[in-house]
Amino acid sequence: LVSLSGNKLYMVVVAIALINIPRYMRLLRSEILSLRESRFIEAATAMGASPARITMRHILPNTWGVILVQTSLTIANAIVVIASLSFLGVGVNASTASWGSMVRDGSGNMSSGEWWITTFPGIFIILCVLSFNLLADAELMARGELPDLDLYHPWDITPEQAIEQALACEAAAYAADS
Repeated sequence: LVSLSGNKLYMVVVAIALINIPRYMRLLRSEILSLRESRFIEAATAMGASPARITMRHILPNTWGVILVQTSLTIANAIVVIASLSFLGVGVNASTASWGSMVRDGSGNMSSGEWWITTFPGIFIILCVLSFNLLADAELMARGELPDLDLYHPWDITPEQAIEQALACEAAAYAADS
């Protein structure tokens, strides 16, 4: 789709969006189906709330967290896809600056000692993707769906604390499944 459209940035974005729409629909549907069986929905129905009110006041606000997490992961994935397509030369136009094309242009200069032309765009791709993944983790932690693990200072914990955190993580995953 991208190569047929003339390698325009908006077509790359449209192609990525078209690929991800079914993922969002499945995710939203599964979240709505699980929320529909919740006790607070039963209570709202018992109190006489209309289906429109239940949808707008109870179901949709509870789906935003899942959508935000999926969006941050999709953005990180899109950055890697766009950079990969640009590296291969089938992404955006060669005249448009992109990290993938910068890595491609600098890869020929690695043997002459100009390593920074490739290295810095690659580092920025990694940092950008990592920041969106950490944003998704922070949203999951804020929603209480991901245990607050001390991943940033692993040298400060004892082996017993590491085992305790692993068990807490497993217990949280088990509680989420049941």
